[in-house]
Amino acid sequence: MNVELQTTRAAKIWDALVPVAATKKTTTYKELSEAINVHPRALRHALEFVQVKCAEMELPPLTSLVVGSATGLPGAGNSVDPKNLKSAYEQIFSFAWNEEENPFSGNFAGSTNSWWTEDPEEKYWIESTDRKDLGVNLIAPISSNAGQKLVAFVEDGDIVLHYFQPARAIVAFSVAQGFPKESTIRWPDRKASNIGPAYEMKLVNFTELASPITLKDIQSKEPEIRRIKNELDIKYNNKSIYYPYQIKKTEVQPAQGMYLSKLPKAVFQLFPEFELEIKENVPKEYLEIKRSPRALRQVDLQKSSPSTARSGQGFQSDEKKKKATELHAMKLAFDYLAKEGYSAVDVSNQKNIGYDIHATKEEKMLGVEVKGSINRADFINVTSSEVEYTQGVREGNYESLLFVVDNIQITKNGEVYESSGGRVRTWWNWDTGEGFLFPTTYRFTLPGDN
Repeated sequence: MNVELQTTRAAKIWDALVPVAATKKTTTYKELSEAINVHPRALRHALEFVQVKCAEMELPPLTSLVVGSATGLPGAGNSVDPKNLKSAYEQIFSFAWNEEENPFSGNFAGSTNSWWTEDPEEKYWIESTDRKDLGVNLIAPISSNAGQKLVAFVEDGDIVLHYFQPARAIVAFSVAQGFPKESTIRWPDRKASNIGPAYEMKLVNFTELASPITLKDIQSKEPEIRRIKNELDIKYNNKSIYYPYQIKKTEVQPAQGMYLSKLPKAVFQLFPEFELEIKENVPKEYLEIKRSPRALRQVDLQKSSPSTARSGQGFQSDEKKKKATELHAMKLAFDYLAKEGYSAVDVSNQKNIGYDIHATKEEKMLGVEVKGSINRADFINVTSSEVEYTQGVREGNYESLLFVVDNIQITKNGEVYESSGGRVRTWWNWDTGEGFLFPTTYRFTLPGDN
């Protein structure tokens, strides 16, 4: 995790929450993000810094004041048991915060000109590489090299454009997921070099551009690219802005030695096709919620004694029968949402979104995960994305709904499967906390050759 960035944000969060405590009220993640000018998705890790610091200093849990707008409760990362919230708030409201110095002020002198952190819309990056596995991750050695250290500054929901060097073109984009973690890498030769420490950022939703943006396309925008750089240089007193391009007398070239560069929003907007591709392939919520990796797990749908016979969602080997089961559950879900007054869109073909239906009603946005089974379902299988979405919305401005249909009847009429019946159950803002999750499958990455 980027200590420099999160410490700076923790200082701002502290200063924002102390006046809130004086009012004896709570604040929402959205309100806090607006107060410190940081996107809601970026609050999570800095809040953890503040929470840990309060515990170390034996202070009341200040971060418990930050709640979800839908639930009125702190997010999943908060350390206070919900049963003890009333007592925690009494401690927070009665504490003399004005007599306590901000423990994060002035204690970290950063060397990186992270000019973009003040503007949530500055969320674009360019990876320049010849990697064949584009879209898997961003990974580079932990070092002072500008093009490598920037991996530690990428945040959940940021957009990464992939400049593929052999093609001399931007060929795809991905979405950053979670936060940078310490890893290892062979560098500069990814096969032969010695293994060393690295920062790694997971990427998801890899999407190839319908029409790659070639270097010639980029060079055709030379006057605008030059103007944007000049404006940023003046604004930031000629400090490094980690620009993705070198501008010679009349020519634009990719910045030499920059594995990762910061792409200003103004440059991104020079190519409207980028925004169009993102809107078509990535739902809005996916870019805004906070996420972190998890294993494939099962979620308990009820609490029962060990002696009770349990039945799961099950796996169907007949693909046509499985499809008929899924479609039946989806139809019932759409009918349910219509009765509740929601407009709904099927997004089940989107990868890594974390839900099957995107529903809206007035200003409310809802992610609906649909599960169907021909058996009785006391637990279901969930993917990491589904878990991450439910945990993220508890700290954001969205809601989640688990829609389960079990005991579906499937009959075969010739080559066609027909569906009917089923028991419908719903769980609004369903809980995927550790008490409800049971690991069933993990992914193991094979070590490189020694």
